[in-house]
Amino acid sequence: FLMGSKAWHPRSSRQVADGLRGGQTVEPRYYDNVTLFFSDIVGFTSLCQQVQPWEVIHLMNQLYSVMDALVERFNLYKVQTVGDSYMCASGVPAADDSHGENIANFALAVVECTKHVKSPVTGEPIEMRIGIHTGSCTAGVVGTLTPRYALFGDMVNLTSRHESTGMAGRIQCSHELFELLQSGKANAHYEFRDRGFVDMKGKGEYLTYWLECGTVANKLANPNALERLSQEMETVLISEQWKMQQYFDKDESTHHDVEDSLIPAKKIVKNKVNADSQTNTTPNKPVDMSGWYTLLL
Repeated sequence: FLMGSKAWHPRSSRQVADGLRGGQTVEPRYYDNVTLFFSDIVGFTSLCQQVQPWEVIHLMNQLYSVMDALVERFNLYKVQTVGDSYMCASGVPAADDSHGENIANFALAVVECTKHVKSPVTGEPIEMRIGIHTGSCTAGVVGTLTPRYALFGDMVNLTSRHESTGMAGRIQCSHELFELLQSGKANAHYEFRDRGFVDMKGKGEYLTYWLECGTVANKLANPNALERLSQEMETVLISEQWKMQQYFDKDESTHHDVEDSLIPAKKIVKNKVNADSQTNTTPNKPVDMSGWYTLLL
């Protein structure tokens, strides 16, 4: 799968997908200068146990709608999502001298823009835990059933450690990325706070920093720029039209036409929950969700 005369070097995620569909293969490569972003939602596992399935899917689609839009805005490559974890990169598959700045700006934008994504449990904005790191890695397409462009190397594990040892609402930055951002043209574009040494699994004590904010010199991630971007992302979420095909109770004797079944998901579930609350005394009984959801962009 990875060998052949049609091998080529893609420069974007779209080129990777289009090339694979066209029968081309991706040449595995080693990249010297890559910066990675890892994030997850604080308390996500507990949240999933307290709400209905449709609420989890709605939450994740809202979150990924925002983050995917920001990935395109900052010219990044979305590597993968696993559960509530989100991984993206700069400097791969196309080399980019600004890979460190791209990820740092993206991380700051994520913290600001995901404030519009609310927890279905508390109604408050979700809290993200973020880790960013720079280094080298190997990249290429793996798998035959569902081929994907994947990254491998110690820096991938280390970036994950920066996320998992982080704190809610904070961006934990590695010492390597801190030094990169403090040098060259990115100098004076960011404000950091020393966190000190953190015990990371398999690495021992590791020096890290909190990325606090972008300065006024940072045209893409200064406070005013992020505020405008946040308003834009809020508009994106408001403009989404969520609809769900009406689901039917197993003991229901008659079914409605499909066209009549397409009504707002929240209204359907709210009515269903209200009905259950009047007839069932068992707490937290799952609603029958035999229907499906669709996102209309």
